[in-house]
Amino acid sequence: AATNSNVPIFKGLSLRPGTHITAVGSFKPTMQELDVDTVVASRVFVDEIEAAKAESGELMCANASGRWSFDKIVDEIGNVISGKSKGRQSNEEITLFKGSGVAAQDATAATKIWKCAQERRMGTSVYL
Repeated sequence: AATNSNVPIFKGLSLRPGTHITAVGSFKPTMQELDVDTVVASRVFVDEIEAAKAESGELMCANASGRWSFDKIVDEIGNVISGKSKGRQSNEEITLFKGSGVAAQDATAATKIWKCAQERRMGTSVYL
């Protein structure tokens, strides 16, 4: 999901086993792309734990509900990418990456994508 919605855009109870959700649109406590059921059903990863606690409306709402808490965050995505932490544990598991936007991670990802595109001679260069 990549919206700036203030209300959930689908119901977590409809998620099938093995679903992965990347939610990157909401970045304020008042924004909520995902409902509490989605968060509760998911193994949750974030870009930065402290940012998630302060900016992720979905996680804040789930925490306030009493059905989920911030200590259930598995880890930061950087630790999964580096191999320090495991991501998906089974094909049936529902996983959620909730990104709030960490500039250093965005720049690193953009650089890697750009280099990969150059190596494969893909894309179009635009000079500004």
